[in-house]
Amino acid sequence: MNDLGESYIDQINNFDPDNLRKYYEDWYQPKNVAIAIIGNIPDVEGLQDKIMKRFSRFRNKKGAKNVPDCFSEYFSRPNQFEIIERKRDTTIHFANNNLEVKFFYRDSLIRSSKELQAAKRQVLWEMANEVLEDHLQPLTQSYSSNFKLGVRNTFKYERKPAATSISIEAEPKDLEYSITEVFSKINELQTYGLLPDKWEELKLNHLHNLEKANKIKKETPNLWIDDIERNFWQKEPLTPQKHSLLKAWMEQLELQDFNTFMDNYFGKVPRDIAIIKPEHSTWKVSEDDFRSLIHRNSVKPVLIEKTFTPEHLLSEKEVNKLKPKSISFLGENYKGSKEFLLQNGIRVVLLEDKNYKEKVSVWGFDSIGTANITNTNLYSVAKSPDIIKHAGIGNYNKFEVDRLLKSKNAEIQISPYIENKESGIKGQADLQNTELLFQMIYLYFTAPRKDKAAFKHWKRKELEIFLHPPSYSLHPKDFQNSIKNYFGKSKGDFWGGTYHFNGTREATYEGAFNAYQTIFSDFGNYTFIIRGGDEEALLPQIKKYLGNLNSQKVRTDKINHTVEKKEFPTGPQKVKLKPSEYYERDQVFYAINFTEKIESYDWKKHLMLKLLSALIWEMAMKFSSEEGIAAYYVYNGSEFDRNLSYFSAQLFFECFKDEVNVIQMASKELFKKIKEGNIKQGPFDKALNRIIRLYGKNGIKNDREKDLYDFFRHGITSGTSDEKEKFLHNLNKDDLHKFAKSFLREDHMFEFEM
Repeated sequence: MNDLGESYIDQINNFDPDNLRKYYEDWYQPKNVAIAIIGNIPDVEGLQDKIMKRFSRFRNKKGAKNVPDCFSEYFSRPNQFEIIERKRDTTIHFANNNLEVKFFYRDSLIRSSKELQAAKRQVLWEMANEVLEDHLQPLTQSYSSNFKLGVRNTFKYERKPAATSISIEAEPKDLEYSITEVFSKINELQTYGLLPDKWEELKLNHLHNLEKANKIKKETPNLWIDDIERNFWQKEPLTPQKHSLLKAWMEQLELQDFNTFMDNYFGKVPRDIAIIKPEHSTWKVSEDDFRSLIHRNSVKPVLIEKTFTPEHLLSEKEVNKLKPKSISFLGENYKGSKEFLLQNGIRVVLLEDKNYKEKVSVWGFDSIGTANITNTNLYSVAKSPDIIKHAGIGNYNKFEVDRLLKSKNAEIQISPYIENKESGIKGQADLQNTELLFQMIYLYFTAPRKDKAAFKHWKRKELEIFLHPPSYSLHPKDFQNSIKNYFGKSKGDFWGGTYHFNGTREATYEGAFNAYQTIFSDFGNYTFIIRGGDEEALLPQIKKYLGNLNSQKVRTDKINHTVEKKEFPTGPQKVKLKPSEYYERDQVFYAINFTEKIESYDWKKHLMLKLLSALIWEMAMKFSSEEGIAAYYVYNGSEFDRNLSYFSAQLFFECFKDEVNVIQMASKELFKKIKEGNIKQGPFDKALNRIIRLYGKNGIKNDREKDLYDFFRHGITSGTSDEKEKFLHNLNKDDLHKFAKSFLREDHMFEFEM
């Protein structure tokens, strides 16, 4: 949606092609073009002659425009203050009534023709932005926080004139409070500067980044393109030894110099301010009043506010209480793993991995899930791990735990989960913080934190994510989720999209906490797969933390061990899926899906399915371009659902309603060609090579940890990487044709439309 309230499709429909032609004629001229060639060039002069002969014949057209110096224009213009109306997106049934304010600190000195001057300024500037972001972060690390805050380096990420952008989003009633908080915090940083311990950490990190960047540039010469581009557009000198010279300069850089830079940079009211308000909002403010509010909070006396950071998750006394429990070695098992049994009944599987020496990953699982809890709202059960994670563990809330991990430079990721037929926890840590990872696992099971403010904050956060998804498009997500739900996947298992959002609205505070305690209270059937690290170092941690997970009696009368099995659908079927109630769309999603219920898993058949899916993509891309199929979103994929035991391959499109029939016929014709063996060698080879790269001997998708999970959780075995490589290299078009005939059957075919 643009500022005129037009959707992307509206803009296409209303687009004047003459504007595009004029833009091309104005700007796509030789004088606005640079050629950069990076690499080992034995004959520089010869290459230069070739370039001159090939490109000198191009002439600038009369009237062609010169590229304006937008950077200089931006830095020299007077202070800016704008209030802009945000057009309402009428396709979404939620109105965004928040105000959004953007503040910009300009830095014209980042442009310099002096050698290294601009580069030094960029380093200082990146460090200052990092410090500012870190200093402001505690303002939103609270469950009572009522505004969103962001800090952005416009030059680094967006190739715009150099500025620090601070954005605040809040309801009108909270805007003055949020501005007061932000600029009081900036005032604190300006008054006291960066403290010595923080400075040493910052400096070391950036020295390390410079060394890393220098190494990468030597190994990847095309990164010189960035420097050449800055030289062309901003006249920044090219300096071959830039990183080593910057490193020598930074080693001499003193804290006082950096704090002076910070004071000069953030010590004034931002020059440029933009306020975005909802359409038809009556909210208003004058520029003088707004700048005065910022100024008052930028100069008033302030004290240093210390943010509490725990020193440990468990005290020394608590750790000493956990006496190591006995563990028995059961022998070597599947794919070179070692199997152990703890005194409390937990099975532990260790997987040595030479490529995973600096990390440890832990995956614990049980066969109890949402389907086994019948007396609690589905979504309270399914969303409870996320709710608990947002509340924290032991004595500390989520934000305190995050600060503790940051203070220890601990690269830890951990998430408990509950699915329809399974629950468990996944975690990963750098090697030196392995014990901290095990402590977190222990606390997620034994001391989940109950916090009503955290629960309410989680609900607000999930609404914001639904309205502004950070990593996926909402509409195709809903379509894919609806198809999976049709085949039997529980609505509670979906993360993202309308199902998930409805789940967050229906989840209850008491229901979620009680369900979490019920499911994570019995460890007798748990298996933990632990990958990486050193067995001798891991076993004491396993005996201390996993060994002390003692089953509770709270859950035995709340678990239903008999789960009703639903009948699996058979094709052919045409299914109209109900769209989300929260938005409207002119476009339609159409999918053709082949799904086969299987009795037992066959890894060779799974690889054939992946190859078929890759071929479908190659052919779909060709026919969509050759036949002029007007699809705005094309996706294909294959899936093996372990819990529901089916193989699936699908192809789906986003298009207009009057184009559905054309796409439907073209899709069916594509599958018909494959089924009849009308497969060209070129697309087949491309598809096969892609699958070999992913799943062959050195395939990036080979995952021994996942193989162990399949074996110990589902009783599934798969081939070794050598066996997969050999199998794939022996495949030909006839093999794929034979598989396609058996898989692309009428009784496996489902068509979906939303």
